[in-house]
Amino acid sequence: LHTAYRRQRQMCIRDSKVDVEFEFLAQSRDLTKVMIRSKGWRNDAAGLNSAFIECAGWMAMLKNLKAFTEFGIDLR
Repeated sequence: LHTAYRRQRQMCIRDSKVDVEFEFLAQSRDLTKVMIRSKGWRNDAAGLNSAFIECAGWMAMLKNLKAFTEFGIDLR
């Protein structure tokens, strides 16, 4: 993960087409910054709720990734 890397995918969540982009940026020899961006959510209460839930899901995924890569612990 120590080179700049981008990956995009599309998800269909309810009626919305949501684009998600992952960006991995090397900050130093043993430090990588991970950025996750999403766009395309419906501009209503349901869309905002879905975006909030997705954010919590990505946060959990990043926590699991960190535990596995740094300590070999699988939190699933």
